[in-house]
Amino acid sequence: MWALPRERAATTMQVHYTIGAGAAPKSQTPGAHAPRCRVTSLGRAATPRTMSRSAPAPRRRAWPRARPGALTRVQILFLVTLGLTDAACLWLGHYLAYRATSLGRDVVLGPFSEWLALPLFHLPLILMAFILERMYQRRRPVSHLDETVKILSVNGALVLMVLALCVMLLPNFDAYRRQVAFAWVFTSLFVAAGRILHTQIQWLAQSRGIGADRILLAGSGATVRLLAQRVKAAPQLGYVAVGVAADRIARAELDGLPHLGRLADLPALIRTHAVDEVIIGLPEAPHAALVDIISSCARERVGVRVLPDLFQIMAQEVSIGDLSGLPLLTMRDVALQGWRLAFKRAIDVTFSCLALVFLSPLFLLSALLIKLESAGPVFYTQKRMGLDAVPFDMLKFRSMRADAEAQGPGWTKRDDPRRTRVGRVL
Repeated sequence: MWALPRERAATTMQVHYTIGAGAAPKSQTPGAHAPRCRVTSLGRAATPRTMSRSAPAPRRRAWPRARPGALTRVQILFLVTLGLTDAACLWLGHYLAYRATSLGRDVVLGPFSEWLALPLFHLPLILMAFILERMYQRRRPVSHLDETVKILSVNGALVLMVLALCVMLLPNFDAYRRQVAFAWVFTSLFVAAGRILHTQIQWLAQSRGIGADRILLAGSGATVRLLAQRVKAAPQLGYVAVGVAADRIARAELDGLPHLGRLADLPALIRTHAVDEVIIGLPEAPHAALVDIISSCARERVGVRVLPDLFQIMAQEVSIGDLSGLPLLTMRDVALQGWRLAFKRAIDVTFSCLALVFLSPLFLLSALLIKLESAGPVFYTQKRMGLDAVPFDMLKFRSMRADAEAQGPGWTKRDDPRRTRVGRVL
């Protein structure tokens, strides 16, 4: 039986006892199983349940999030400083390429200001290429060698593209071949070196808990203990394990982590403990049960990672990562958060405005024909479900008579008599 904490001054507590699914007994007979208890603040609704250990309450975040899974301020700072590092190293590489080229005997170069077109064209291209190559999604450790090789290959194509743009867009532009080679070598090496330095600083900060993600381990047996050991052995990953969710687990398999609840309680545990990512280690579980667990976590908008041996249970793209050398499958990476969400929103608004401008003559003609053919409004308003299940009104050009739903809404059919002549075209 768990010992209750001593009552503190000015604090009133109530205790819920449960034995299985039965009622809470007021006394205990000798030899009976010890009832488990949960202490909650008086005045709050508490559902009695069985707990193997009392879980510590989550500490207040030093870097608050808008919602679980979203980037914290310090993680956004990591991304911004990484972009600034890339930009600074690129400009430094171009300047050193200019200086190295000017050392040639038969080379006559003007001031560096005459060659600013090279870094000005190069900078937005390399930033966009790194975004498309997912090189700014670096919340987990990356291989320095692999990243350097990728930078050399991507930057080589970009240098040639920049040279072609300068030749086509700038009159009387001419560059030395050695300058192009120096630009590729120096910009690639300096960008790679800057990223290595930035990565080491980020790993050091994450090892001290700055910008760390709160993770919940879901599983049982030796799998959970292995996950917990890997998390503790690699603090630079930026993971802080808040506890374990398991139906049955021995105290020795927790590796010092608290047992927070059962697998069925995962959604509530995610909200209560402000979890950002769930790592599932259930290689022996049926596929249907794993799908249910992944779906319940995904509805809470947190990242979900699964140990391998699950390749065919999800009909969606998966990415492979690692946890200090232990392979993991990312079943649902938290996308469209932070700058990605703002970037997508900016693209949506921009292209929508351009489409409205270019298609406005066609829209005006359609509205005029609808109004001339039949009485009623030009647009038909319909409720649709949007992001986070928030309904919104969608406007469509009316293709049926105004009284088409006089007897209630219904499915359309081939050669529907309710359609208008303009509606058949639409």
